[in-house]
Amino acid sequence: MGRLLHVLVLALAACSAVAQPRVYVLCVGEAGQGWVDKYAFTRAFTYELSAVNETWEVVVIEDVEDWGRLVEEAPEGVVVVNGHGEVMPLPASYADDPCSFLRLLARLVRDRGWVYVNPVGYAFWGVGNADVEGVGSYKPLEEEGLACFASELGLTATAWPPGPEEECTARPTELGSRLFEALGYDVPTPLPIPRPLRLVGGGGEAAPIWSLFKFTAGNVTCHGFAAYRVGRGYLLWGGLHGGVSDEVTAKLTAAMVAYFLDPSVVNRPPPLRPSQIHAIALAATIAAVGVIVLAAYIRSRRRAVTPPGAR
Repeated sequence: MGRLLHVLVLALAACSAVAQPRVYVLCVGEAGQGWVDKYAFTRAFTYELSAVNETWEVVVIEDVEDWGRLVEEAPEGVVVVNGHGEVMPLPASYADDPCSFLRLLARLVRDRGWVYVNPVGYAFWGVGNADVEGVGSYKPLEEEGLACFASELGLTATAWPPGPEEECTARPTELGSRLFEALGYDVPTPLPIPRPLRLVGGGGEAAPIWSLFKFTAGNVTCHGFAAYRVGRGYLLWGGLHGGVSDEVTAKLTAAMVAYFLDPSVVNRPPPLRPSQIHAIALAATIAAVGVIVLAAYIRSRRRAVTPPGAR
């Protein structure tokens, strides 16, 4: 019986370990960045996501060849957040054909359940590897990058808005509002989201399964910080403008990833705001002073009514 119990405990521990998601953040020195400061974003994002749930493992990939090894090993169900924005770090072995790397990444999403997170801008607009001559820290692919990725999935894709960019200002959806309140985020609105993802397959344009922002441009409804199902995996697409601060970008990305990992976070009671904490502290101080004053008054009254001989 004791041996059976020991085996069950080990099995439960193993299941618990497997259940913990692993989130990789790309922040490699060899690749450039687009519409984001990779270092500021990565610092803020890892802090914000860990603050939501400290048991989630967040791994920062700082070397482009480590990124290449992860892709080649192809573990199931990992979350990859691109801290480089519009630039994709490119392992040296794919330098002659960046499109083949993006097609491989698409297959990992579709077949291995990967989750690719694009916080800002037009994903795969360029690639980077400063160690490879002819690539450098930034080599533009422009629309071809996203097209290569989508074609492997049997889709066409664009991140150009359907109308003027000045119309691409989004406000939170009901879900977004509830989630930001639960996390205690003060999100400035409206936000510029000029690179909304639009995926088109044989059945027409794919709608996201949920989104945190929504707006209408050119009579077309567009989404920001939205989740799209792709085979066994997902695309989490921000589409945010690079003019938004890295801190806000990181918070919105952390909120999107956190909700994906654990939808129940939206039901959390909101944390106390600084003004509320200050008010509670002030009330507690006043109450403590009141108790001290009352105690002193009671002692003085007792001394006043006690006969001299009883002291």
